[in-house]
Formats: sequence, structure tokens, C-alpha cells
Amino acid sequence: MISGKRKACRSRIALLLILLLSTSVTAQVAPELDALIAALAEPVPAETAFFERRESNLLAEPLLLKGALRRPAADVLIKQIDGPPSETMQIAADRVRVEREGQATRNFSLRRAPELAVLAASFDALLAGDQQRLAQHYQIHLTGPSEAWQIELLPRQARLAKRVRALRLQGSGSDWHCFDLELSNGEASRMWLGEVAAAAARAESEPARDALCQAHPAAQ
Repeated sequence: MISGKRKACRSRIALLLILLLSTSVTAQVAPELDALIAALAEPVPAETAFFERRESNLLAEPLLLKGALRRPAADVLIKQIDGPPSETMQIAADRVRVEREGQATRNFSLRRAPELAVLAASFDALLAGDQQRLAQHYQIHLTGPSEAWQIELLPRQARLAKRVRALRLQGSGSDWHCFDLELSNGEASRMWLGEVAAAAARAESEPARDALCQAHPAAQ
């Protein structure tokens, strides 16, 4: 998702896939899967815009955020949320640093948050185009035609599955538009990436935003 020379994460993640209707990953589709995930690899530094919607039973209405994802080095991932209040979360090696406007900076080890460590490693595997590493942590399912595909990642580890129900990636053709995180407690977030992020920010309704996840670029 993060486009090296700012070519908007879509091209860069010629993302994962292109398959026919509802099929899970099997030996037959593995070659295509390998090639598509390999197409995710992008040199650092990299950066892309995002628009995010967070939903929770504790929120009266969805929380909408926008900002940028940056990958200045292979082992560094930074999520910058525009304010107010502004927030920056940096994961570097095994350390996490969170800076939030009006609050004290927090630093902690990923060892204290193993679920976050696995998520960060999985995200890094996607950006590195490393299907083997991704498959260590998730069962991978591919569905949909090439113009409206979806990849679903289901945690293999019981400890992670207690917190994370699924990760989903959606797109059209070779463009990766959306990244979903569904937690076991009912909370969920959806991230629109690259050029789709700007379109999501302009959308006048949630159904219109969701339609962007599998829309052809010309329709945005």
C-alpha cells in the first residue's frame, strides 16, 4: 500500500490477486497468488494517503480519520493521523512510539503487544511481497472476479484469533483500494488507500465510500 515515489498505493500494490469466483487458496491458485503478492513489493522510502473509518459499540457513530502511511525503511512503519487531535504511531523494529496531541508520548515494546507484532509483521510481508511469511500467520482466501476481488486473511494462531477475526483487502484489477480489520470484540476499521482515500473523504455517504473499494479507477 505504500507507493514509493508517491505513485499512490494502488499501482504499487498490484496487489494480490485476480481470481474467479469464490475459491480459497489451493495448489491450483498458488502460482497466481505468489505472483500477485510478489507484485506488492516496493522499495523504500514509501508513502501513501489513507482515509479510515473506525466502528465500535462504544461509538455513537463511526469515527472518520485521514492521514498518511509512511515506510522510510524496511523495518519502520509510521501512521500519521491529521488532527485535531493529530497522532503519530511509529513501529520500528520491536519498539512502538505513540505521539498524540495534548498527551504524553508513549513508548513500549512489541513484546508487550504480541497481537500488534503479528499484525505489523503481516503488513510488512504484504508490502515486501512475501507470501510465504504471510501464510505463516494466516489462512489466505481469494474470492471474486478480477474487476472486484477480495483477499481474506484468517489468523492461524489461537491467541491472535481471540483478538482479530479477519483482515481483508479489496480492489479491482491490479489496484488495491481498501484494507479492513475486523476484531473479535465487534470493533472494525476500514482504510481507503492512495487515490481512493481522497475519493472516500469526498463521499457523501458510507455506501458511496464502500463502493470505492472495488470500483474501477475510471469510476472514482
